[in-house]
Amino acid sequence: MSAPTYPNGFIDDHIYQNNKKLGKLLKQLPIGYKGEFKELLEDLQANILKSHKRNYSGSLFIHFTHEKQALEWIEQLSKSVTSAKAQFDDRQHTEPVTCFYMTYKGYDALGLKHICPYVGNHKAFLEGMDGRIGLESEPVNKDPNLYPSDGNKSLCIHAMLFIADHDPTALDTMMAAHQSSLRGMAKTTLQNGLMKYNDQGKAVEWFGFRDGISQPQFFPDAAENKRPVVHKDDLTPLETALIYDRGGDSLLSTGSFLAFLKIEQDRKAFNGMVDTVAAAAKTTDKELAAAYILGRFRNGDPVTLHGQPTAARTKTQATISTTPTAT
Repeated sequence: MSAPTYPNGFIDDHIYQNNKKLGKLLKQLPIGYKGEFKELLEDLQANILKSHKRNYSGSLFIHFTHEKQALEWIEQLSKSVTSAKAQFDDRQHTEPVTCFYMTYKGYDALGLKHICPYVGNHKAFLEGMDGRIGLESEPVNKDPNLYPSDGNKSLCIHAMLFIADHDPTALDTMMAAHQSSLRGMAKTTLQNGLMKYNDQGKAVEWFGFRDGISQPQFFPDAAENKRPVVHKDDLTPLETALIYDRGGDSLLSTGSFLAFLKIEQDRKAFNGMVDTVAAAAKTTDKELAAAYILGRFRNGDPVTLHGQPTAARTKTQATISTTPTAT
């Protein structure tokens, strides 16, 4: 997508700071999908303000080797990227969701630093996940399968193509086609994803606890063919997740940040921790001990409401999230 022309040659932060229209819009509670909100959603990627809700996903990590060809490929890909508006309109989640993300190193490699997020305000984006994640007790064990390679040499990640769908066969076909289209201009590696559900059909993480229940809600629920249900106290202003996109097509162009983490969960160690906590709390209730560790029960109820009637327990949502999201 090409940026409009301004006197200084590109959209700079001072334009955003003086863009009262966008600033006001991002501070408002988004209670509808029309007008300026509709315009913003049409120019924003999916899977930022709302989860894609597909069972299968593919994350294709890319290291570009030829700048001109890469820019042409990105321009072509942009035509198939799913907008937030299209995602919101697809209430039955029938269509695949396609998203594209770039790292700071990717902007730099393709000569696009002038339109990347202003690093003066976003140093975490400049440093990247590799430069920020670490544990005091032990170094991070990087998964080599996430990094494109040239022989035995791991390469930095310039971009990631993400597609989610309910049909694993169709998804495999799409990802293979994209990998084929990148041959000769990039090195790639593919990471597959799978949603896990409990017996009630609710998304859970791999210890069996409800997942994604504490994400902020940016727009009213609009399930199936029903009218949106509006509870203003539940809504969050868009400025919580969105920033101005200096490479967008309009002054309402926005984007966000994605933190991709692949975390190994040690079930044996977790179960041992549950036994230790149960012994310390002098209880034989292993589910309660597990809830003390996570702050909530597996069904999502906060542990602070333990012992209260079910109605009271289900009224309040837990406030612990295991997955940082944003793109």
